[in-house]
Amino acid sequence: MLCHACGKESEEIFKFCPHCGSATLPVTAVIEPQSPPPEVMPALEAATEESPPTLIVGANGTNRIGTYVFGAFSVIALLVSLIKGIVPIYLLESAIWAGAAWYWHRKKTHSELAKAVVIVLAALIAIGEVIQIARQFDTPKEATASRAADPFDKYAVPPGNSASLTSPSSDDASAASAVSPVSSGEASPSLGGTKAAPPTALSTRHERASDVKTHDIRGHVRDQLREAHRLDDLKRYDEAAPLYQKACDAGEMDGCANLGVMYTRGLGVAQDYEHGRKLTQLACGAGNMDGCTGLGRLYQTGKGVPLDNAQARSVYEKVCDSGKMIGCFDLGTLYLVGQGGAQDYAKAFMLFQEACNGGEMSGCTGLGHLYQYGNGVSQDVVRARGLFEKACDSGESMGCTNLGRMYESGEWVTRNVPRAISFYKRACGGGEQSACRSLSSLH
Repeated sequence: MLCHACGKESEEIFKFCPHCGSATLPVTAVIEPQSPPPEVMPALEAATEESPPTLIVGANGTNRIGTYVFGAFSVIALLVSLIKGIVPIYLLESAIWAGAAWYWHRKKTHSELAKAVVIVLAALIAIGEVIQIARQFDTPKEATASRAADPFDKYAVPPGNSASLTSPSSDDASAASAVSPVSSGEASPSLGGTKAAPPTALSTRHERASDVKTHDIRGHVRDQLREAHRLDDLKRYDEAAPLYQKACDAGEMDGCANLGVMYTRGLGVAQDYEHGRKLTQLACGAGNMDGCTGLGRLYQTGKGVPLDNAQARSVYEKVCDSGKMIGCFDLGTLYLVGQGGAQDYAKAFMLFQEACNGGEMSGCTGLGHLYQYGNGVSQDVVRARGLFEKACDSGESMGCTNLGRMYESGEWVTRNVPRAISFYKRACGGGEQSACRSLSSLH
């Protein structure tokens, strides 16, 4: 024992130190651990470095489960909102989930009950989303084929007055301009604008065009034509019209075709159906298929010429045979509604399919209409919706309009008014007036 007073040790246990007589408590001597031999030290150090770190069983991983789950829900809701055209309800849902994720992250620790609730909630919401997605592809058990609710009513035959039949677009003006945008040698789309001076006589223009011989002058005319197409695409029609006229004066039939469409619509120039017919007829006679397309629509609407759908069929057939798919689509609409000859769904189907496969998205819309109502084919609403979506995604406004009507009515798909509004907005922005009217009625 060690005396705490004098610091001397004794082999016997004592209450009073035999050396100094002080009363003391026994204190056990501290035994220093022996160091390992020097030759063993390197091996011990190596073993210590190689040993894996001790795992601390804690709650960090499980505590973060709520942050991960709520954060994932927030991102999913945001993506759904963007995909469906910025739907406010999904943006609000995304914000709520983001707030829940932030709260969970700030709290750090959570009870086992709270963690279990989060896991169950995640599973239930995931199952609900799967069911919702599956419903989107369910074909309704009953789908009426009522013409009164036809979302493709632009192809319907107006009752009692065949003279009121317009071309396949939403109105007369858009019918005259449904031409694909192309480079020099083909007509460009949607011509219109403010007034410009009328052209000179066609015979004089044709004579002057035949006098243009040099390569430099011809190149200059083509440059003007390209600039006219550019202005046309920007809807600066009052600037495009004089350039189209210069090109037509120089013998470029593409300029004549476009100028003819502008006169028939009264956009960029004073409306003059007769003069528009002469210009499109001149272009068509020279082999310009866009001129033929414009001429066919005049025959179809009876503007500038007597209404003659049989003649329109003949012109559209010529355009389609030349490889221009817009002609196949226009011809298909006449077979669909039975104008200019017998109604023939099978022929309309063939023409719409040819146009759709050839890249003319209005043909895909027409094909979707046939599948939607089972006209000439077995009714397939799922395929119809797919064709409308393909056309809409490519910028074909009527395809977007038809999708909007499907979701608004809920007759062929689950009713979804916010989604209908998003499709109507896209179609209205593309110039489809019927979509603008539907959008206005929903607001």
